[in-house]
Amino acid sequence: MPADAVEQLGRVPVNKMKKPASLVSAIVFWWIALAQLLRVLFRVEVKAGGVDIPLWLSVLAAIVLAALGTWLWRERQGQG
Repeated sequence: MPADAVEQLGRVPVNKMKKPASLVSAIVFWWIALAQLLRVLFRVEVKAGGVDIPLWLSVLAAIVLAALGTWLWRERQGQG
């Protein structure tokens, strides 16, 4: 089979879909990462069950979420 042959999934060519769930997930991860960074920049205090959530935890969350979003984006592009 030629390398440029289009595989079919139902009636939609796989190469045309470009993994839409990965795109949506990446965007959601990036938005949440941005929200975490904004929390750090504006020094917003957050309490959960009466316990203060430290700012360093938001920095860590932003890094992890941005990495996950980038990973999904690269997978979608066929690079990962």
